[in-house]
Amino acid sequence: MTHTQYSKGSEWRKWDLHVHSPYSHGYSGTWAQFIDQLKSADSQVIGINDYNSVGGYKRLMAEIESGEVVIEDKVFFPVVEMRMTDSVQNKGTKTGSV
Repeated sequence: MTHTQYSKGSEWRKWDLHVHSPYSHGYSGTWAQFIDQLKSADSQVIGINDYNSVGGYKRLMAEIESGEVVIEDKVFFPVVEMRMTDSVQNKGTKTGSV
């Protein structure tokens, strides 16, 4: 039997795929606070979830790649949240009418 990095076999990990960054409308807090929250999060996989954008994810990854931000043992995914309230709310009606 060969030794691998996964000596325990399967292992449960926490994921959080709905984490907004300061690039989301309505986010309260600074970029530094956001980074601190990512570092202290007990989730190992985090989806950076912003409204209509991957800007927060792109900035985070650029800062990690440059060494400006060090967050070890976590994996990040881009997630885009689209608000469709108007489309769904007015379904079956003329656009803009209530």
